[in-house]
Amino acid sequence: MAVIRTLVTQQVTINTTGINENKLSFEIHKVQNNYKLLFNNAAQRHFQLYDAKGSLIQEDKKTNSEITIALPKSGVYLLHVVESNKSAVIKLFN
Repeated sequence: MAVIRTLVTQQVTINTTGINENKLSFEIHKVQNNYKLLFNNAAQRHFQLYDAKGSLIQEDKKTNSEITIALPKSGVYLLHVVESNKSAVIKLFN
């Protein structure tokens, strides 16, 4: 029997009043080989797209409330998104 393990990454801030999980909130939609990320507001965001080997494929900073990420070819990718003190890591498939 094979065991499948999933690693979930999120940023957690610990301060004197307790623990605050800083999750980034957005909607994600797949359109052909592209993913659209829809945010509630326009803010400075830093994006990093990695392939399955961990190599950085794309890196960009944008302030739009709608961002399109184009995947170069078939495979599995990790998208790291950072907005001020919030972050998210998303697995993308093509």
